[in-house]
Amino acid sequence: MNRIRILAVDDDSDSLTVFREMVRRLLPEAEVFTTLSGRKGIGLTVREDPDVIFLDLVMPEMDGFEVCSELKKDETLRTIPVVFYTANIINPQLRIKALEAGADAFLSKPFRRK
Repeated sequence: MNRIRILAVDDDSDSLTVFREMVRRLLPEAEVFTTLSGRKGIGLTVREDPDVIFLDLVMPEMDGFEVCSELKKDETLRTIPVVFYTANIINPQLRIKALEAGADAFLSKPFRRK
């Protein structure tokens, strides 16, 4: 059986720690990659070929919209599902912008530990 490969991109290291913990608890067989930078997230996507990408919307340098747009322009990467997650309320305009960038789904933070 192949392990699911998950990439999480977020500029908040605490959010990434909670994310890894939740994935390990829910999907112990999953392999999780994380990075604090959108640009590095693109590089990890190319190198690691994840099955799904969890992407924060608000990051310095390159926000989630830009990262998603870049991924979706690439023929080999565009089929990887991108799930935006953010602490900000997703209003209709942000949802439209995210969908135009190529988002497949949305989640809200903070994540709850259970």
